[in-house]
Amino acid sequence: MTAEEIEAIFPNLKNYQITSPADYCYNCIAWAAGDTKNWWQPSASPYFFWLRQDTSESLENCVKTFHLLGYKEESDSAFEPEFEKVALYTDADGLPAHAARQKENGLWTSKLGEAEDIEHATPEALEGDAYGKVIIILKRPRI
Repeated sequence: MTAEEIEAIFPNLKNYQITSPADYCYNCIAWAAGDTKNWWQPSASPYFFWLRQDTSESLENCVKTFHLLGYKEESDSAFEPEFEKVALYTDADGLPAHAARQKENGLWTSKLGEAEDIEHATPEALEGDAYGKVIIILKRPRI
């Protein structure tokens, strides 16, 4: 995706950096979970990876999946060096639409579908028509 395309999709996105080339092997949920080898999606299809037997595309299912990775609910996205945070976004129908992860430097990283990974200042920078709104922040101690 070009910078112009990214900025057209995410009008609130300022001061971002593309940090990897496009890659169709993994998606934003996988990237937030630290996996670059699988496409994470609740599905019975063998082409997708999911930690739970529940294949519903619900926010609750997504949150429970991150619970299996040691994440707990958090009240805000403020940087805490000893914790890794994940922001989950939902679309207008309340369905999971995106996930972003906070890096050790306090910035956030997102995988844009099959496109590039980007680094951005806040999870709210990606809010809008494409990914909806940040609905929950999760955190776990840094590994």
